[in-house]
Amino acid sequence: PEFNIAPYFLDTDPFAARDASMLQAEVYYRPGRWLFGTEYFVQKVNALDVSDPIFHGGDVSACWLITGETRGYNTAGGYFRAVSPTHPVFKGGIGAVEAVLKLSYTDLDDGAIHGGRFWRLTPMVNWYLTDHLRLELNYGAGQLDDFGMIGEAEIVVGAEVGDLAAIVERQGRALRRGDDVLGLFQAARCDVGKCGLDPIVEGSSHGTATPISI
Repeated sequence: PEFNIAPYFLDTDPFAARDASMLQAEVYYRPGRWLFGTEYFVQKVNALDVSDPIFHGGDVSACWLITGETRGYNTAGGYFRAVSPTHPVFKGGIGAVEAVLKLSYTDLDDGAIHGGRFWRLTPMVNWYLTDHLRLELNYGAGQLDDFGMIGEAEIVVGAEVGDLAAIVERQGRALRRGDDVLGLFQAARCDVGKCGLDPIVEGSSHGTATPISI
């Protein structure tokens, strides 16, 4: 459910496959204190025992830095930097406050493969006290459709993130180098460098079996 320590909501279970290919696109627009973006992926698996399944999903997000900052962009690495408060809290300021709204959808159902479908709407408030410290309040409302059974979920998260700038730089560099051995969705999305969201999906796209879980 887009929360790293939660149990998986979507899971294809292992199935025999030769390989997999994925097409992914993303577009972001940053007018001043605003950041709008969307990402979408389509993955086709060359399966051995069933017809080749096609999985897809994506998200759309809007971020507003209420206190007026503009999120920096690393042109060499191709990712947005962490927010740097104009007036850090420990220097007498109020830090930077960011409001985020995100809608995401993932469909891992196709043919004989039933991994489920899941959508989630996530409003979030991030408070950046310094370049290296962030507090966040995150509420997620989602719906899961798995084998025709539909359930709803609510997720409330309050988190403190230390050394935020280092996290963004490290994940951004790994994203562009392709160091992530999982490769399927984590390399396609690095939201912690965009709207302060955590990496949300894990999976594997290579080998004789292709289990995909969210």
